[in-house]
Amino acid sequence: AGGEGVSVEALDNACGAVGRIVGALPAEALPLAQLLPVWLAAMPVRADDQERANAYTALLGLASRQLDLLAPLAGDVARIAALELPRDTLADELKHGFVQLLQTLAAQPPLLDAMRSAAAAAGQDAAAVLEQA
Repeated sequence: AGGEGVSVEALDNACGAVGRIVGALPAEALPLAQLLPVWLAAMPVRADDQERANAYTALLGLASRQLDLLAPLAGDVARIAALELPRDTLADELKHGFVQLLQTLAAQPPLLDAMRSAAAAAGQDAAAVLEQA
């Protein structure tokens, strides 16, 4: 994903900041078609638990309001979830939200293959996590 030459802290802060913006403004006020692919490519949040909470709370909130915007990015969502779900530091409500989102996206057969491929690319354990969702 993105971030070569950028510190982990700066990337985490950027993901969290975008999350705060996405959470605070109406979707119509943002260029989400351009923003979402870049934002998701920068994830997962690597080190900062507060920025992780900001980014993923916003992502899951957006998914609950406008799932159609995330459907084309199902592979990125699966990659992020597959890397994050095994973390002990991910809050239970965020884990639950990711599992629900994966189940919703996986119910759409064309998206399921993209999700499986992305999770497998993230690692074998990630693929297993996706299969459990």
